[in-house]
Amino acid sequence: MSWMYFVLPYIQDGSEDLTFHYWALFDGHAGSGAAVMASRLLHHHIALHLQEVMEILCTPNLLPPTCLDEEPVNHLLSATSHRALSRAASLRGAAGAPGSPSTPPTRFFTEKKVSQESLVIGAIENAFKDMDMQIEKEKASFNISGGCTALMVACLQGKLYVGNAGDSRAIIIRAGEVYPMSAEFTPESERQRLQFL
Repeated sequence: MSWMYFVLPYIQDGSEDLTFHYWALFDGHAGSGAAVMASRLLHHHIALHLQEVMEILCTPNLLPPTCLDEEPVNHLLSATSHRALSRAASLRGAAGAPGSPSTPPTRFFTEKKVSQESLVIGAIENAFKDMDMQIEKEKASFNISGGCTALMVACLQGKLYVGNAGDSRAIIIRAGEVYPMSAEFTPESERQRLQFL
């Protein structure tokens, strides 16, 4: 198990640095190469991705970023009623209707505020993805053996963030009660998740 303390420098208008604590466990299988590599580099990937959102995390009065998402399609309409609406629009010569020579209709977008927690979670997810890609690349170049599971916990701005890959998971025990903080990824659990999606 490794424990690290990081200070990410942020210099703008006298703001303080961003400090986070990091704990991690790595378990190699079919060799230790990937686990050793991840134990030495995952925290660097996390720090790099947190650096990208540093201004937002260190400036509490800054408005959260907004992302645009397409307005969801109304799934309550049946296929036949949707066709009937399209046909009626076509008969009226509505823009974008089937057979209409004019431009497609205006698309609507919804605005969604992105919370600071979502930015941190996204940074951690991207760090895991980058680490996975780096291990894959290094395995081919340097004949690194095996793979590994990874479990990390970061304490940042008074909140705990847990991330894991593989069949590892985190729990907290408080007053004799067990609280799951993450779930393991196994071929069976992923198959169920993907079938559900």
